Amino acid sequence: KYIADKEVPQETVDLLIDVALQTASHMHMQAWSIIRVTDPDLRQQFFKINKQPYIVEVSELWIFLVDCHRNFKIVEGMGYTGQAANTMDRFMQGYIDACMAAQNVLNAVESLGMGGVYFGSISRDYKKTCELLDLPQMTFPVVGLGFGYPAEDWVVKPRLPREFRVFENTYKDDFDGPEAIKAYDEAMSQYCDQRRPNQPEGPFTDMLLNLMENVYSEESSFLQHLKDQGFRTD
Repeated sequence: KYIADKEVPQETVDLLIDVALQTASHMHMQAWSIIRVTDPDLRQQFFKINKQPYIVEVSELWIFLVDCHRNFKIVEGMGYTGQAANTMDRFMQGYIDACMAAQNVLNAVESLGMGGVYFGSISRDYKKTCELLDLPQMTFPVVGLGFGYPAEDWVVKPRLPREFRVFENTYKDDFDGPEAIKAYDEAMSQYCDQRRPNQPEGPFTDMLLNLMENVYSEESSFLQHLKDQGFRTD
């Protein structure tokens, strides 16, 4: 939960924008942008998409985008076609850069004593998200980042043990499946119970099973959404 009536000072917002803009980018193309959502009615529209109340509560809500549109307009204005502006390579470069910028901002947010939360759930309705943000061709929403002053102490979410995720020189494919993470499963269950005592959740393996066994409609139509926004998927 966040203190809804405690705004982030403008000088802090400006600092965090500078942090984002200084993020490294592929070939210095800077093919990403931020939309800062300050309109309460627009926040409510996003709540209808993701059903998470803190998308309304957070002091700041920033949506990070792939933005190949701007570079295309520059090249077009120079009298060229910009035929490579909407390829999958350009999309992925902008996507990765937008993710790096979002993480840089979150690191800075936490270093300033605030808290933040990602809203990957904007992907539940890409079409509506693009409409709400009035996104032109060759742009695409990547992730939302909400931040502000927490109303309660944060509990750090447990992570998988490092031996399962950090390797040296080559990939180590000796993972023993669910048996290897029993302790982690228990830690995640305790975390979820502490975070939402009135909404008990199963262990990590239950969540993973749901996500790995079910293909959701927005996921299956992702490439079509890219095409609708003017990107080539061939």
